[in-house]
Amino acid sequence: MQKSICENIIASLVKHPVAVLAVLCFVCNIVTLAQQEYINLLFVLAIFILIFALCVYAIKVKFDARNIKKTHKLLTYIVTAALFGILFVLFAKSEHKAVLIGIAGLVILTLIALRWYKIGVLTPKRITLLLFAAGFLLRLVYVLYTGCMTRQHDVEVFGEGQGHSGYIEYIYSNNKLPDFDVRSVWQFYHPPLHHIIAAVFLKLQVLCAVDYNMACESIQILTLFYSSLCMIISYRLMRELGLTEKTTALIFAVTAFHPTFIIFAGSINNDILSITLSLASLLYTVRWYKNQTLKGMLKIALCVGLGMMTKLSVWMVAPAIAAVFIYAFFKSERKRKILYYGKNYAAFGVVCVPLGLWWGIRNLLSFGVPLTYIPKISDANPQYVGYIPVFRRLFDFSLNQVQNVFDKWGDPYYEYNPTIGLLKTAMFGEKINDADYPQISFFGTVLFWLGTILAILAAAAIIMSFKRNFGIKQVPKILLLGTAFVTFIMYYSFCITYDFTCTQNIRYATPQILIGSIYLGYMTDGVGEVRSRGLIILQRSLYLIIPLFCLFSALTYLMIGFG
Repeated sequence: MQKSICENIIASLVKHPVAVLAVLCFVCNIVTLAQQEYINLLFVLAIFILIFALCVYAIKVKFDARNIKKTHKLLTYIVTAALFGILFVLFAKSEHKAVLIGIAGLVILTLIALRWYKIGVLTPKRITLLLFAAGFLLRLVYVLYTGCMTRQHDVEVFGEGQGHSGYIEYIYSNNKLPDFDVRSVWQFYHPPLHHIIAAVFLKLQVLCAVDYNMACESIQILTLFYSSLCMIISYRLMRELGLTEKTTALIFAVTAFHPTFIIFAGSINNDILSITLSLASLLYTVRWYKNQTLKGMLKIALCVGLGMMTKLSVWMVAPAIAAVFIYAFFKSERKRKILYYGKNYAAFGVVCVPLGLWWGIRNLLSFGVPLTYIPKISDANPQYVGYIPVFRRLFDFSLNQVQNVFDKWGDPYYEYNPTIGLLKTAMFGEKINDADYPQISFFGTVLFWLGTILAILAAAAIIMSFKRNFGIKQVPKILLLGTAFVTFIMYYSFCITYDFTCTQNIRYATPQILIGSIYLGYMTDGVGEVRSRGLIILQRSLYLIIPLFCLFSALTYLMIGFG
């Protein structure tokens, strides 16, 4: 049977998602760089094209009252055109254009979903495609209403010469990396991959006659691409790990709508690129184990090496990957396996180690900067919480800490419990609160508790997997639990060693989001085998909790745009 145009488009999108995403981001960059009158002109042009198409269709149909189906379709198109016209008027007069774009886009995606459901083609794969589109749209809307110096982490202001913005500008202006002791300028100690890419992107746009300030803003297109790429990687990892398409669609929704990835889309520091490469390394490790080739090994090496060249903390995925390598060696029945695996592992080291460590070694040899250097904040800083006993910081879960679900930075206290800080920043980062954005007080509160419930269920699924297994194979256990364990230990160690509110942030433990989601998926798929009434109830609860989580995440991050 010949496929329809719609089916061919969907097949193409599924086959080449990274290329499609790159084109989408490129188009978004062009549109956002355009002057407002050109954007309005594009909308006017689109409406005229729509009206012209309707006129052609009307002539063809000729208002045949006897053909009810055709007449109904024509009327539907006319109403749609009218709605587009109304939307344009609202868009042209509104100060919140980004939010209107988001609302219109989500409505269109909902209508597509309803249409597919009506004609019986709303498959799990198509649901995933719609979720990806919605996740990209939310990220784009957030980028559109968030400036490159708004709600950022350690970025500072372009032109001041410090922070991640200063780092990017230094490379942009001097066409070289810092040739001095990087401890002397705040945030310059980070490995430079993200900053190099951003500086090149900035220079290319300026060479194309883009205003410098606008070009700085458009760096967010890079982080939008990285954050959206995480969705593709997450989907592929879920499928490689054997989750069914139906369960994948359910669990993928968490990644698509998770506030952490929405915030990262607009954050121009090096966090999201490091996370993207970390997740990619997990994906390629699973693929390598299934087909143990040198090419697959080099992909892992590049992801880990380039990840550490972005942010040194990417090393936290390495122990679990190494454990998979060791497991593969002892399980292999290859002849002369010592020689075969020795070559593969040597190739991994030759690629990964120089990429990951050259920056730190260069600074150590040239300026005596320790490989694990992190600038220490003064204890006089008001966010210092080291005076609170460690036991209390770890185990104080008094309800007064969640009477307000937004991250506390003074008034009445600074956040001190790493677990509660993790849950709060996962939903809102450290820059979003109901004092600055009172319109999200209700939506944000519901979102926090839904996110907390999902986190608890994910932790329960991981714990239960030791007893019930859920059909999880050995390699996923080694890789996912190993990464989760190292990340978990290092996060809490970091919070205790660097005892400030700013360290209690999900950006230091982001892989836990995907790992927890995958274990929720394993629990859902394993219910049929276990036949436990309690697990069946948990599974069915996910079909309610996750859609509500997605809904309130969308509402919260659309409402912030009205701030």
